[in-house]
Order: sequence, then structure tokens, then C-alpha cells
Amino acid sequence: FFYLGPAQDGAPLPDTPIEALRIAYAPDLQSAGGEAEIRVDLEKFSFGGNFRYDYWFGPSAIDVKLPDMHAGIYLKYNLMDRLFANVAASYTSAYWTPYYQSKGFVDVSLGFEYQVSDRLGFFIDGHNLAWQQREFIPCYAQKGGYFTAGIILNL
Repeated sequence: FFYLGPAQDGAPLPDTPIEALRIAYAPDLQSAGGEAEIRVDLEKFSFGGNFRYDYWFGPSAIDVKLPDMHAGIYLKYNLMDRLFANVAASYTSAYWTPYYQSKGFVDVSLGFEYQVSDRLGFFIDGHNLAWQQREFIPCYAQKGGYFTAGIILNL
């Protein structure tokens, strides 16, 4: 499902795993759709959301269904001058090929960020807190919650 070699016929390399899945199983599929995003920044709050819909069509549309919808929302709150908390949720619709099927899934996350200065910060995020089997990468299921932590450097 991952395309690592040079593109065939001068075609560009896929930029997402879903695009790689389309190239592998249904190169004749095309999509029409759109996406919208909104973000609002206030003094203590930042919130927003996004929505993307793709209508897939072509001869392979009977045998292959790629995700047609992705939507997400988030809220970030400034607890103190340098401490932030955020919560987010997103949904991705189901997809399948003749050899593989994935259910739609919801991803819920919670995180904290501490800004030491304008140039340095730290974060910790918990993801998949709904403990669903989610597959952003086809055939690679993430079956439980996980945490990430890191350093934020603004150079």
C-alpha cells in the first residue's frame, strides 16, 4: 500500500496513504468534492472545525470505496498565560477494496501545552481516547489510545 519507488509514466508520487490505495486498486477513480475550515481565535479560547467531502466516481467505484468524508472540531483554552489545554474530535468514514475493509472511526484527543517562552514550549497529547480501531494508513490499525510528547521550537 505504500509507494516507495519512482512514479510510473511520470505521474507524481501519492501524498497520502489513501491516495496510494487509490493508485494501487482503482487508478481510474476520480473525485469531486470540497472542503471547508473555520478557525476563531479569542483572548482565552481558540476553536474551529473542518469538513471534507469527496464523491468518488469511475468504473472501479463499484468495487472500491475510498473515504468520502472527514470532519473534525477542536477547542483550545488558555488556562494561564503560558498553559493551554485542548480537546479535539474527528471522524473519518469507512473504506474498502476487494481485499480489505475498514470501518469509519472517531478520534478523540486531549492535550496540554506549556510555553516557556515565545521560542520554547512543551506538549503532551493523548489520542484515540475513545479506544476505537482507527486506520489513517490502510492495513495499519491503531487499536488503542496513545500519548505523544515533545518540544516546540520556534526558530
